[in-house]
Amino acid sequence: MKRIKFYKVNPLFQSVIYGVAMLFVFIGGNFIQTDFPEYLNNIFMVLGFVILMTYQMKLLFWKNYVETTKNGILIKVNTKKGIRFLYKQIQSSNLSNNTLSITMVNGHDWDFDMTDINRTDVQELHYLIMHHTIENL
Repeated sequence: MKRIKFYKVNPLFQSVIYGVAMLFVFIGGNFIQTDFPEYLNNIFMVLGFVILMTYQMKLLFWKNYVETTKNGILIKVNTKKGIRFLYKQIQSSNLSNNTLSITMVNGHDWDFDMTDINRTDVQELHYLIMHHTIENL
C-alpha cells in the first residue's frame, strides 16, 4: 500500500523562502546596486534560482502528495500533475469503490483513483475535504 504525503503550508515559511530567493536573484541581476564582484553576483543569481526550484520541486519528489492551505487543497494522487481546488468551490465529496469524487459548485466532477493507497490516508484526505467544505458553508 502506498502512502500519501500530507503537507500543510506555513505561509510565513513560504514567504521567507520566496523573499530570500528573490533577494538573491535581484542582487545577482544587479537590480539592487552592490559593489560585489561579477562572479559573486552570478553565485547569488544561481543560488536564488536553486532555492526557488528546490522548493517548487517538492511535487516531483512524491508520487502521492496533498498540500493544504487556508483557502485550498492541491491533490496529486496516482497522477503526474496535481489539481488545485479552492474550498469554497467544492460542493461535496464522495468516497466509494476506491474512488474519491469531488463535485464542484459549477457541477464539474473530479474522480481520483485510490487503488493501492493506504486506507487511512484516503480517509484522512476525504475528512480534510469534508471538514473544510462544511466549514465554508
